[in-house]
Amino acid sequence: MVLILLVVALYNGRKYFHAGRSLYVGERLVDEGRYQQALPYLEETVRVAPESDKAVLLAGRAALLTGRVDIADQVLHGHSGGKFEDPDEAFRTVEVLWDKANRAFAKAEEASKLEQQGGHDADAARLMHEAAALYPQATNLAIAAEMYDEGAAFERKDYDTFLSIAQRQWKLFPGPETAGVVASALACKFAVTGDEQYKKQSEERLLEAERGSQQPEQKKRFEEYAERIRYRLASRVIIDKPEYDKKFRSQKTSAE
Repeated sequence: MVLILLVVALYNGRKYFHAGRSLYVGERLVDEGRYQQALPYLEETVRVAPESDKAVLLAGRAALLTGRVDIADQVLHGHSGGKFEDPDEAFRTVEVLWDKANRAFAKAEEASKLEQQGGHDADAARLMHEAAALYPQATNLAIAAEMYDEGAAFERKDYDTFLSIAQRQWKLFPGPETAGVVASALACKFAVTGDEQYKKQSEERLLEAERGSQQPEQKKRFEEYAERIRYRLASRVIIDKPEYDKKFRSQKTSAE
């Protein structure tokens, strides 16, 4: 029995020693501004010592400064429900970062709601850019802001900018969704110019989007926007989704 207790004590001692070393390394990396490298060390420390104010606040800071709000939320609220008995400068630093992140994602959510309504793409893009500027560490906000710029360009009939952004996004994130947006932008260019090259390229990107849409949800999205793009290519008339739905899909629904 004594031997078993000794083994347990040695194991726990080794575990806490390792956690202390991870905290030391993580803190040093945070001080050097190397937050991405620091985060794994600090997460490991928090797993062993979740009640350590120092470890939790350092991990939360590193997570927020690398855009990992999910990890920050987990470690901060996993510490006595997010409560700290003796708030100090480290706590206030994290509190400021957390507030910025929350305000940024609130703006992003508002932008998303506007974008889904249709007809508010410029305002949606503005809000998403504000969110990205408020919390630049979350690089996905900047990516989303540029995607919203596509909608804003379409809304103001700036099809050159629409195509330029769509092609850049497609090169950065090749896939069925971005290929579909390029197809849409090329169809707009064909509609206003009559240049058959744009039509040919649009059809090629649309085919690529169709081939890449393998999952049921992807296929459903593809069928929705492909119908509108094909209409644009056939008629050389550019209308947005709400107008297209009202003109064509409402008739289908009534007939059914």
